Amino acid sequence: MINVIGFISFMLLIYFSVLWVSYLFLLLATYRTIIKKFKESSGNSIMASLDEQPFLPITIMVPAFNEAKRIVNTIASILNLDYKNVQIIIVNDGSSDTTLATLIETYALIEVPPAFKTITETGHIRGYYVSSHLPQLTVIDKQHSPYEDCAADCLNAALNACKTPLYVTVDADTTLEKEALTRLLFSFLINPHCVAVGGTIYVPDTAQMSNGQMLKTNIPTNLVLGVQACEYLRSFLYGREGWSLMGGALCHPGAFTLLETQAVVDAMGYDAANFSYDAEIIMKLHHVMRDKKFPYCIAYSSSAIAWSEEPQTLKTLWQQRSRWQRGLLRCLSRHKSMMLNPYYGVTGLIAFPFYVLFEIFGPVIEAISYLICALVVCLQLITWVNLAWLILLAWSYMLLITLSCTVLSLVTYNKYHTRWDILHIVGLTLVDMCFYRQWRAFCALFASLGYVANRIRG
Repeated sequence: MINVIGFISFMLLIYFSVLWVSYLFLLLATYRTIIKKFKESSGNSIMASLDEQPFLPITIMVPAFNEAKRIVNTIASILNLDYKNVQIIIVNDGSSDTTLATLIETYALIEVPPAFKTITETGHIRGYYVSSHLPQLTVIDKQHSPYEDCAADCLNAALNACKTPLYVTVDADTTLEKEALTRLLFSFLINPHCVAVGGTIYVPDTAQMSNGQMLKTNIPTNLVLGVQACEYLRSFLYGREGWSLMGGALCHPGAFTLLETQAVVDAMGYDAANFSYDAEIIMKLHHVMRDKKFPYCIAYSSSAIAWSEEPQTLKTLWQQRSRWQRGLLRCLSRHKSMMLNPYYGVTGLIAFPFYVLFEIFGPVIEAISYLICALVVCLQLITWVNLAWLILLAWSYMLLITLSCTVLSLVTYNKYHTRWDILHIVGLTLVDMCFYRQWRAFCALFASLGYVANRIRG
């Protein structure tokens, strides 16, 4: 028994050592790249010309389910963009609140016959509306998706109506910064054969949002939002950039990502049953482009920034992360042929295995390690002093990564910049280490077990 526990503990030590070294490598590798992109975005004449003469039409797709209180703010942030050659498609996913009525009243919508071909199958379309005073605004009213809180079917409906070569997905609770779309397009244009560009997501304090703009950009005072703000800071500011250096990220946020329309159409659109549709479409693009032997690039823009509202309670956050975990497992089952396959290059040999091992199964393995740790303590195989040192080491590492990202943010986009923000981040890192990580890990573990049980039941 003790030998088995010792072996498992040794394997977990190797696992987390590889993880920690890998994350440090990603952080060091991305520092220079992010600073370079910041300088490009802050003083570039080409980017300024895109604002003055926006030559490429872009569609912004917004899935909406029961978003009556927030949808107007999101549309206002789109209308505030520097880049003006924009079409807007709002897809109402059979909302049970006044979302559709709010849109009809606010934007003087008129119902018209649909004028587009069905490229991907979707739920029943109940109505098609255009605005009488905003000609660029279209609203599609469809039957609610049978997969609760899954926006993939909405995006397929919007994809059918899209008439532009590029489109951007934006959540109905997202506020775009004024220059966000220009910077996203700039990254698309400077990367040869680009088919997708992911933007950066920050977690806002909802009290600091008004009329499509952020009034202040402080760390949220809500504890649940605060730990997510630190998590997103780490994930986007160096994680996505690091993945791009390793052959392309395997997940870009549905809240703010630009994609090439034809590439997604060729990939047969979104998997309507996948809760992690944002990861699924990026993996599918990798898969399809390699299979068809097309040259392609999937990029990331740290300078294109959006603020997306996140769950404010542990209950709603549990539901969100459970859906994400089950969606990622579905992605893995659909694209498992890429795993360690040299045919898919660096993506198949390095990026995909790393993502599976440390992103999809990382929280699950972490939850198992907590159970092993509890067992070791109960069997008195470790002293309390050694356990305290172990916890201190883990917290110090997490603090190092988080503060490094904070410093990188300060010298570039400067979103969290007050003394209170820095002190707040230090405190939130302690909460993250002593509660949030364990909570998230067990959420992923239960979601994974539920996914396996559902597959066994068919």
